[in-house]
Amino acid sequence: MKNYLLNLPIRGKIFLCFIIAIAATTLSSGFFLETRVRKIIEAHITNELETSSSSILDAINSTASASIKNRLRGIAEKNFDITSYFYNLQINGKLSEKEAKEQASSVLLSQTIGKTGYIYCVDNTGVIKVHPEPSLHNKDISRFSFIKRQMSAKEGYLEYNWKNPSDLKERSKALYMVYFEPWNWIISVSSYRAEFKNLIDVADFRGSILNRRFGATGYSYLIDLKGNLILHPKLEGTNIFNYVDANGRMFIQELCQQKSGSIIYPWKNPDELVARNKLVIFNHIPEYDWIIASSSYIDEFYRPVTTIRIIIASITFLTLMIALLLSFWISSFITDPLKHLMTKLDLGAKGDLSVRMDVNTTEEIGKLAGYFNEFMDRLELHHRELDKLVKERTRDLEEEMAERIKVAEKLESHMELLETFRNTIASPVFYKDSNGVYLGCNTAFSSLILGVENDVIIGKALVDMNNIIADKKLSALHDRDMKRIQLGGSEKYEDTVRCADAVVRDFMFSVATFADHAGKTAGLAGVMMDLTEINKARQKIQEQADKINETNKRLAQLAALDGLTGISNRRTFQEQLDLQIRLSSRNDHTISLLLIDVDHFKSYNDTFGHTAGDEILKQLANTLDESTRSTDTVARYGGEEFTVILPNTEKKKALYMGKIFQKAIADKAWAHRDITVSIGIASEKFIISAASQSEDMMLLFVNKADKALYRSKETGRNCITHHDDIPPG
Repeated sequence: MKNYLLNLPIRGKIFLCFIIAIAATTLSSGFFLETRVRKIIEAHITNELETSSSSILDAINSTASASIKNRLRGIAEKNFDITSYFYNLQINGKLSEKEAKEQASSVLLSQTIGKTGYIYCVDNTGVIKVHPEPSLHNKDISRFSFIKRQMSAKEGYLEYNWKNPSDLKERSKALYMVYFEPWNWIISVSSYRAEFKNLIDVADFRGSILNRRFGATGYSYLIDLKGNLILHPKLEGTNIFNYVDANGRMFIQELCQQKSGSIIYPWKNPDELVARNKLVIFNHIPEYDWIIASSSYIDEFYRPVTTIRIIIASITFLTLMIALLLSFWISSFITDPLKHLMTKLDLGAKGDLSVRMDVNTTEEIGKLAGYFNEFMDRLELHHRELDKLVKERTRDLEEEMAERIKVAEKLESHMELLETFRNTIASPVFYKDSNGVYLGCNTAFSSLILGVENDVIIGKALVDMNNIIADKKLSALHDRDMKRIQLGGSEKYEDTVRCADAVVRDFMFSVATFADHAGKTAGLAGVMMDLTEINKARQKIQEQADKINETNKRLAQLAALDGLTGISNRRTFQEQLDLQIRLSSRNDHTISLLLIDVDHFKSYNDTFGHTAGDEILKQLANTLDESTRSTDTVARYGGEEFTVILPNTEKKKALYMGKIFQKAIADKAWAHRDITVSIGIASEKFIISAASQSEDMMLLFVNKADKALYRSKETGRNCITHHDDIPPG
């Protein structure tokens, strides 16, 4: 194959080079582009479908929690009234305390919550006062974590996991509790969350599922484990448990069996000729035995890859056709003159020194013809002068010998001068032959570095002096010098050397090879510069610079945080709000702003002191920070006022987040007395034009939230008000 390529005509070689270069370039570029695009698309598909399923799952869980909470709360408040009734009979003397408690317990225990739920009461020390299981009466169960939370909160909603002795695993349980203080009863209404499945209204999250689209025809749907479509763009209410794909695979049964994960199956619509692969990513909601799934056809995501392939193939074919024509056209300008030149060279080789080429152009072929003519002219001239040169050569040799004697004498004088100069240099200097054997060195090198006389070094390599110098790096330094001799040229590098006085010093090595009269590398010369003190100074400078950088980072961090609470301060809040307004204008999404004020904070300070008030602000800041998303910004606006920026959040979600904050604050155990907050909310989608300024928009936005906060305080505090809900006037 190699001989075949070497013997190809120039025209064939040019064409082959064109083909190889163009094909390699276009195919490798196309392969890289297609691979890169495919990876980006695959990552986008998976991320989009997984994100969709997760967000829908969160929406369903949030809706379920709200429904369950309201149901349990209603039952708990009803039984609070029942207990109050019997307590009033006791107060009026119609029943003794024991009789009143027994009758109240009987009514409470007669009720069932769902299938297995019940009502029980514990006191604030964790002792059971009322329970369906008589053996547990007056038992201390304060060791359980959810009981500790009940003892602390006494009122409110609580979720926890519980495993009965007969259960294989824990199940999610929910309770709502009210505190009947006269009898020190925490009345608790408890049941498994799964038993409230009938309370969930799918209409609450229908839009968040059916409005999602992936590619051209992709969508999300909700299905139970029996194959009933709870929510679907077209087949809602249909049972598809026995559906099969284009290969006869019962993919719906497989999906219901796996519950969570992803599958790919071929599916053929009635209006299509062939089946296409479809990707489904799905998550299980175990409490209700539902599966939320997001699906789309894979080829809808990979259409850009097909287009890229067609473009690459078209470009490659067109380029190859052009290369074929160009190679034949270009090669004719080279091969025709070369054939004529080959004929002339053949005549010259046979002894005809009078042959010449016609020079008609100035490009390379024309120059080659000119060089051929010049070569033939010189060859003819040299042929005539050869005899004359032979006669003159003998006389020239005699004169050359005399000149060499004079040069040798001057060289000897220069060597003596070089030796004197070399030994006066303070830096160590050395030179070696091509085998790494020292040819010479100055006194600084022999005494400071090796601690021996010059004559001990000459004729030896570093590896030959192990018995003289105890340094483990001798072999490494020798190998590095030999590598430089093989490569030729020069280099500079830094290394440490244990000197003759046992002190380890830093040196800059500057080495270069030198050649003999034939141009072949004859050896290596080097100079060593002591950098020990310089490196120590550099290290001290770097240490100081590191300290300064660390201080600057700390100062920047302190400037962005509130000194008391450790969250963002007002300046950082203004910077983040300005940024989110600009992002809202650019990405066309809504942002919401919450202003949160501690109710009756002044009276708290006056009653318990400013130190206690500061501790409340710290705990409140920590509670808000823990209750927000990573994309939200929590900041102290001033005094007892806090702000929360919610990017990409509509009014409904902002109100929901406000309730989360109030619940988190209500559930927390506060020193001295319970803490409540008033919240004002504003939501807006911004458009920044040439005539508008983000600073003005930010001021108006904050004023709207502040107006809503003022409304919350007017209506009794511990309220949430959205600016859009404030009546006009």
